[in-house]
Amino acid sequence: MQSTTVLSLSWRERGPELLAQCTAPLGERPAILAQLAERLSAEEVLYLATCNRVEIAFRSTLPVTADEARRGVLAALAPSQEIDPRAWRVWQGEGAVEHLFLVAAGLASAKVGETEIAGQLRDSLALSRELGLSGGPLADFVDEALKTSRKIRQETALSRGRTSLAEIALDRLREHQMGISGPFRVALIGRSPMTQRCARALYTEGASIHWANRSPEKLQPHADEVQATVQTLDEIREDPPAVDAIVTATGANDPILHLEHLERLAIRGAGLVVDLSVAPDVRSEDSAKAGMQHLSLQGILEQADQSKSEKSAAAADARVLVDEALDSLAQRHRARSAGQAASKLHELFRQDAAEAAENALRRDFKHLSDEDGDRLRQFADLLARRLAHTPTKGLKRLAADHGTNAADQFLESTKPREESS
Repeated sequence: MQSTTVLSLSWRERGPELLAQCTAPLGERPAILAQLAERLSAEEVLYLATCNRVEIAFRSTLPVTADEARRGVLAALAPSQEIDPRAWRVWQGEGAVEHLFLVAAGLASAKVGETEIAGQLRDSLALSRELGLSGGPLADFVDEALKTSRKIRQETALSRGRTSLAEIALDRLREHQMGISGPFRVALIGRSPMTQRCARALYTEGASIHWANRSPEKLQPHADEVQATVQTLDEIREDPPAVDAIVTATGANDPILHLEHLERLAIRGAGLVVDLSVAPDVRSEDSAKAGMQHLSLQGILEQADQSKSEKSAAAADARVLVDEALDSLAQRHRARSAGQAASKLHELFRQDAAEAAENALRRDFKHLSDEDGDRLRQFADLLARRLAHTPTKGLKRLAADHGTNAADQFLESTKPREESS
């Protein structure tokens, strides 16, 4: 655990603009991960970006300070931006692993208990594994965090009720629908987890769905599930369908619908824009000029913050499960590390004994036959293993009680001694 570091940037603390600057589009994330691995000297690295946070977790066998980690992350994510490195919060060691568990459980989310974060974290881990940038201890920690998240959903009330930012958006869409006669018609733009969740809920409620994306072929499997009409982004801009509301959530850095596009949509009946994007897809002033109501991601997050107290008791129950899982993980990790330290100590004793035996055979026992020389070597090895038994037990206890750093410091002081000439 000691080699694990997590850097976090959240909407709640730093606002949506800075979050957007550090949110990489999906297509750029493989290259970003490779840069992060290089700049952080990381054997494993994971990049998670959601509508309200960016998390970067990595594991390095080289010592990396918090300031070095911040500079490395900014150099990879926003090299041309003037961003205060202190905007990133940093956790290291067991604190970093604990933070991963809290993120996976939805306890660090704007909407406490949200369920989408676990799927997004799972997808992030899958990408790192696919790129060969995860598969060791960091991947194990994330897997355990996801298991704990599932247990929390099963055993507590944390995930009951309105657990998703998409649910807040859906509530606003339902409110808008109340003033409309006939089937509710909605245009979705983008294929983010939140637009997919909105699509499934709207379809279940009988809405007619039009779905647009820059790459319609990637959208088609999702659209088929909800019998949605698929269009390109340019088509919905220039020749929009008749809809009552628009829901957009893309990874674009700049608005994708401008005033002229909104005016065309308004003529076809659209009266509400729900923008779930970190970097706004629609400017609120353009929505107002087109005569549309507008709900931004910032507005959704503010509503989510207001409802936190409703989840306080369930969050306390979830926190107990997180703490139990972390204790169990730490015990297993320390036991494994203690076993590795014990093996190293045994090897140090045996190397020292073997070297002493060879020196003795060269200096004092030159007259021994090859057979007797082998017997001396075997005796030295047996004696070394027996002498190592007691300190090995103590080393395991040291690692279990005080962590792997204490065991490593002990091993550093137990190098094979130098023979005098």
